[in-house]
Parts: sequence; C-alpha cells; structure tokens
Amino acid sequence: MTTEIQTQIASIDPSAIAALAAADTAAREARDAELAAEAELLGAVVALVAPALRAMTIRPRTSERTYWIGTTHTDTDTERAAWAGVLLTDERAGPSKRNARANDGAYVGADLFLCPSPDGPVFRRLAYDGHWSNWQGAASSWESTEEVLSVAEVVSRYELGVLVDHLLRQIEAAQKRDLSAVAKRRLERAAQLRAVATLIGGAR
Repeated sequence: MTTEIQTQIASIDPSAIAALAAADTAAREARDAELAAEAELLGAVVALVAPALRAMTIRPRTSERTYWIGTTHTDTDTERAAWAGVLLTDERAGPSKRNARANDGAYVGADLFLCPSPDGPVFRRLAYDGHWSNWQGAASSWESTEEVLSVAEVVSRYELGVLVDHLLRQIEAAQKRDLSAVAKRRLERAAQLRAVATLIGGAR
C-alpha cells in the first residue's frame, strides 16, 4: 500500500461517515412514509371509483399468434383474460414491438389493470413476451404472465400521478358513452332471442 493511499484513507472522517449513514437512513424512512401515504391515497381513490369500475372495463388479450395460411394471407388466434379490468398504464392494452422499423424483433411491455371483484378491486399486471416478424411465411406470437399486486406494490412500481391521470381519463370516456342506449339495444336483442327460442320450442 502506497503512502498516498494510506494518507487518503487516514483523511476519512468517521463522524462524516456516520452523518452520511444517518442522512441515508432518514431519506429511506422518509421514502417509506411517502410510499405509505401514496398507498393510502390510491386506496381511497380505488374505493371511491369502485362502484363504477364495470362501466370502464375491457377483457384484455393474454396471448396472440399470427400465422400464414398458404402464401397469400394470415390468420390470428387470440386468447383473452377470464377477467375484465380498467387499463391504467397506456392508451391501448397489449405488447409493443421492439425495433418496430426492423423486419423482426421482440414483443415487450406490460400493462396494469384495476379489476372489479366481489371481494373488492384488484390490481392485475400483464407482462408481455414474444417475437414478431414481417417476413412472409414467418409466424408472430406473444404471451403474457399475470401478476396480482397489492396497493403498496403498485405505488412502489408506478407513478401515482400517472395512474390517477389514466383513471380519470377512463372515467371521462365512460361518461361520454350513452350507457342507457347500450342497455336498450341489449334488452331489444334479448327479447328477439327469446322470441326465436319460443318459436323453436313451439315447433317441436
């Protein structure tokens, strides 16, 4: 060990190290308090909007495979989640293409959903993985991995302001839809289906 290094080590002030450690501990404790407050606020927002969540939900795709039929056209097989949720992290659910200007590449990305359930709203995260190709004859496919997150886990991974902003935009979009007209169309179709069922039953 050179004299220069020994001198540098000797110059380290133990009290300064202790002060740095104390400051770091205080900063970490403050961050924990901040996250706890964010979780409390997010929980309150979720409880507030819970009664109307079903008006904003979608059933997201969980996997998709596009393949060629012969040499002229393609077909696509899609699977959807058994649950429905409100998208909180993007304008459109599903994976994105890495190196989209290339001829092939990876599917990547993840989405967060707020899902109504009998036991209270649940956060579900879908992480996407797969491969896409623009080459004729080559298949493209992706799958997703589902993860259920607690409110505390959500605020530790996502920006609270971004989540709330997405939720507010979903509420605004739902309010612009004429749900009474949707209900009317569904009731009319239900009546038509029952009428057909009655005709079939009477013809037996």
